[in-house]
Amino acid sequence: MPSKERNGKWQPFDALEGFRAAIKATEREKAKIPKPELLPDAVTEIDQALRWALENGAEAEITYYHDGAICRIAGVVTKIDVIARSVSVGRKRVDLDAIVGVKTNNDERELCE
Repeated sequence: MPSKERNGKWQPFDALEGFRAAIKATEREKAKIPKPELLPDAVTEIDQALRWALENGAEAEITYYHDGAICRIAGVVTKIDVIARSVSVGRKRVDLDAIVGVKTNNDERELCE
């Protein structure tokens, strides 16, 4: 039998359907971390940084907690919605309660008003 015909006969297969997906889901669950707690000073600094970025149209890097992981998004802050408790960065909306940190591209901004 030529080797081209033999190749198809000895292909590995997934004998236990869904087993690999279950292992990956378990690994993701184990990798989850608890949401970091923020001190009142850190909350005030985040608030001031977001307001400064909105007023000046500056780019900001927002670090937030989502589904057991710390994520980052960078862009121009376009809206702070106090009623819906969210911040819009471009087309992405981030919950205010999930925000863990904010960095702006201007380190010389004044933190006090």
